[in-house]
Amino acid sequence: MVTLVARVRRWPSERTHPGRGLAAPIAVVAVLLVLYVAVRATGGAPNALIHFGYVAVVVAAVTRGLRGGTIAGLAAGMLFGPMMPLGVAGNVEFLGQWAWLVRLVAFTAAGLLVGGIAERSQKMALRIRAAEERRRSEVAVRASEERLRHVVEASPVGMVVLDETAHITIVNAVAERLFGAPAATLIGTTGTLSPRVMTPGGEVLDNLGAIARRAIRAGLAAPPLDVVVESPSGESVVASMEIVLLRGAHDRPIGSAITFRDVTADRALEARRTTHYEDLQRVSRLAFAEPTASAACERLLVEFARIWPVVNAVIYTFTLDDAHRLAEWARPGLGFRHPARASAAEASRLRELAESGRPVRVSVEQLVADQSARDAILRHGGRTSIIVPLLADGALVGALLATDTQAGERILDVAESGSLADFGQVCAAVVVRALAGEATADRDARERVGLILERPERILPVFQPIVSLTDGRIAGYEALSRFQAEPYEPPNVWFARAKAVGLGFELQALAIHRALRVAMAAGLPAAAFLSVNASPGLLADPLLARALSGFPLNRLVIEITEEEAVSDYGTLRDGIGWLRAADARIAIDDVGAGYASLRHVTELRPDFVKLDALLTPRLGGDQAARAMARALSGFAEEIGAVMIAEGVERPEDLEVLAGTRLPIMVQGYAIARPGAPWPQILPAALEVWTPAGAGRRRATIGGRPGVGATQQV
Repeated sequence: MVTLVARVRRWPSERTHPGRGLAAPIAVVAVLLVLYVAVRATGGAPNALIHFGYVAVVVAAVTRGLRGGTIAGLAAGMLFGPMMPLGVAGNVEFLGQWAWLVRLVAFTAAGLLVGGIAERSQKMALRIRAAEERRRSEVAVRASEERLRHVVEASPVGMVVLDETAHITIVNAVAERLFGAPAATLIGTTGTLSPRVMTPGGEVLDNLGAIARRAIRAGLAAPPLDVVVESPSGESVVASMEIVLLRGAHDRPIGSAITFRDVTADRALEARRTTHYEDLQRVSRLAFAEPTASAACERLLVEFARIWPVVNAVIYTFTLDDAHRLAEWARPGLGFRHPARASAAEASRLRELAESGRPVRVSVEQLVADQSARDAILRHGGRTSIIVPLLADGALVGALLATDTQAGERILDVAESGSLADFGQVCAAVVVRALAGEATADRDARERVGLILERPERILPVFQPIVSLTDGRIAGYEALSRFQAEPYEPPNVWFARAKAVGLGFELQALAIHRALRVAMAAGLPAAAFLSVNASPGLLADPLLARALSGFPLNRLVIEITEEEAVSDYGTLRDGIGWLRAADARIAIDDVGAGYASLRHVTELRPDFVKLDALLTPRLGGDQAARAMARALSGFAEEIGAVMIAEGVERPEDLEVLAGTRLPIMVQGYAIARPGAPWPQILPAALEVWTPAGAGRRRATIGGRPGVGATQQV
């Protein structure tokens, strides 16, 4: 019944009009009055309406409570009391004229009784509903508190929760460690801390409750504030403190949560970054103060080694197909240098790693193929290789390659990557300057070489005799070039400059053509050959054929230099085929200097092999050098070639070679200096081939320990 009454009485509790509460009973009474009038008008029995009166009183009492029942009861009693004639009620006729009063009291009592029951039922229902809502609210609050407790406990930062009275209710494990106090001693208190919490300004915050109360009174969450927390052990931690208000109904603050995030490492990193930027500014000033871009890059690498633990470092610039070394730094005694020009495979791998656009760390093996170089790096503490892309306006212009002492093949973390990227920006600026300088230098070099090509008379050919060691006869001459143009530099510098700007073949061909023209004009001595230098690439170029036109090729020796690698010997053999068909002869330069020259000999089967000029001065006292010369001489005889010993610059070198009695030829300053056509053998050198000179030589050689007159080199 209570539930039913509660459902029936779901009526607005707040009335906006004073008469709206009487609307139901008045409406009921009005209906009854209409029915009553209708019954009397039709001659019906008025007693039948009494039942409708009781129904009306009950409905009014149930819908509007005690007040509604009272009003409806009075109205019904008055309607069915005085307005009815006496004797109509039947069984109350004995009351006579007081019957209407009895009916009035009965109806009113019924209204009071039913209204009272309805009123009480409604209040009981409201109390039950309020109790249920309180229970649900308490369950929701407990669930919210449990969720909050789980969130606080799982938080990676220190967190303390306080209620509206500023007493601590929750403390997580991180806060316990931070304050050096267990949660049991903090919960229920206002958070008076034994360790001091200080702001950067020196204000001591030793009571969390006071902090929370200020925030609650202000009604605003406090922004993050760095504080220093002193633990009981005396250690200090920098923490970022933040206050968050907890709000309830109507957005009213009901408590607060104070978080402490340990930012000691972050602040230390920021300090290092500040120092790093200061270092970068200092390095930039030092680098750009250098007179050249190469010197600036070398300065950068020196400074980089001071602020980063590396064994060596190198800056490479990228061109279309390869990578060129711009500057390099290495620890003293490392004994390893990166190549001036990276191989195709190394350049491709370096570019691939740098194209990621961010610094990376890889194993040393990925970028250093030589085992002896890796061993040297490991001995000096190198563990991994760092590659820092050098970007200028988003374009990759080079890379900084360094061997790091830190182990672990992993991508650099954010801090390391950021620092290296910053340094890479400084390097990129210097590299761009270097590239601009190289472009200017290339333009100047091209102009200088172009002036030589336009005025061939600036190339002055000189000739140096090649003499038979057996009888002192001049077998031929080697044509060399001297450049009469500023800057006055050695011939190898001019040829290298021309090659760097793409005019190497043109300058070589012009030098050969000039030498042949001068030789023909001066008349090459009978039975003497003329030797000219040509790189392997020039042999297959039409420029060589044009340069040799008009000269008798049967008196020509083409000396193949070792300034560039040969990748296809088939093409090279085809290039010299037409020369051999015209009876020209082939010489290989610098034999014994490396594997490449020896392979030239085996692949090309030359007519002359020229002993490396660095070996000649060592023949007098180096057994290994003598063994090398002896082996090369025998090898030349086996293939039908003649060995020519270059670099005979001192008289004692000529004495030693003459004592070997090898069937070779010799060339050098000790015999004759290069000059205009045609230099003769120096008088001092001629004594080697006289009987007196031969005797003196035998006596000198015989007086040396372990060397006899008949000893072969």
